[in-house]
Amino acid sequence: MSLSRPNDDQSILWNLQELLKEEQNTCAWYAFSLTHNEADAQDLVQTSFLKFIRVFPAAKFTNRVAIRAYLKQIIFRQFLDGLRARKRENEALQDYAYEPRLAAGSPVDVAERMENASLLRKAIELLPVGQAQVARMIYFEFMQVNQIAAAINRPEGTIKRQLQLAREKLKQILDPDFEL
Repeated sequence: MSLSRPNDDQSILWNLQELLKEEQNTCAWYAFSLTHNEADAQDLVQTSFLKFIRVFPAAKFTNRVAIRAYLKQIIFRQFLDGLRARKRENEALQDYAYEPRLAAGSPVDVAERMENASLLRKAIELLPVGQAQVARMIYFEFMQVNQIAAAINRPEGTIKRQLQLAREKLKQILDPDFEL
């Protein structure tokens, strides 16, 4: 395919459509490698293609490699934006979350458990992404290892290893006597 830029708007749109069809599989595989979810990957590619379409007529791409690199850069930035947005949503929801397992007992016991939960949340934020995800599911969503494995489509052994590593790091971050 030629990447020449004729002045004719229809020709530019045809070249763009052909280009995106050819790059769709590459971009889909890259997005899937980031999200590990086919539907999320498709959404990410679609959003990224729309951003690319807005800049394509004005951009000065010299070859296919530059276009592919630019598309992957857009996909990665969209992925990071999504992660940041979910993190902000989770932080906002945590302020209003009711945790029934923490609410039983005397007011002093409840306050202590709530403080411990807050410390644990902050410590989990310092973990690598995979370990943090598993730790949140164990400690705040009260899920079992097999449920987590099914939910995030990972082998149970991987979940157990991530949980073990998370617990080791949490013990380093928190007081060694902190009860996990």
